[in-house]
Amino acid sequence: MQAAAAQVAAQPESPAAEPAKKRGRPRKTLSTSISPEGQVAVTTTPAPAADTGGELWLFVDTRLVRGLDSQPLEPYLEAMLAALAKQGEVPDVRFAPDGHPYAFGKWKGILAACVKKNPPPAGSYTLHGLPYSDIKQVVLEALEPLCAVLVRS
Repeated sequence: MQAAAAQVAAQPESPAAEPAKKRGRPRKTLSTSISPEGQVAVTTTPAPAADTGGELWLFVDTRLVRGLDSQPLEPYLEAMLAALAKQGEVPDVRFAPDGHPYAFGKWKGILAACVKKNPPPAGSYTLHGLPYSDIKQVVLEALEPLCAVLVRS
């Protein structure tokens, strides 16, 4: 009798006791606060970024409507270009003077090598305006072999 009671106590809880998982995209939360001066501040908490499984996803000149939260790749590009300009002591890598290591389009190879060596962290990114930017074209060519998912329009 005691053995049967011990078996019942040792059994795990039934799966019906767990709350049901909700389906679909998580909702953004909205919070408001009122300051002593009477001003109302409204803040939203964005939905969590897409789980890419530690891979790099890149969406080029596409519009993501629902279901996938991506961040723009432009801040990464700006930081990379600022570091190259500072290292080369030029205001912009595209306008390096004659005799400079970045002159005559050599900056493209240097930028591509830097992007391959230091790619952006894993996640989902968007890149817009590709036909109008030499910089974005170079970066896309460098990142293309590193992307698990690459969608171009």
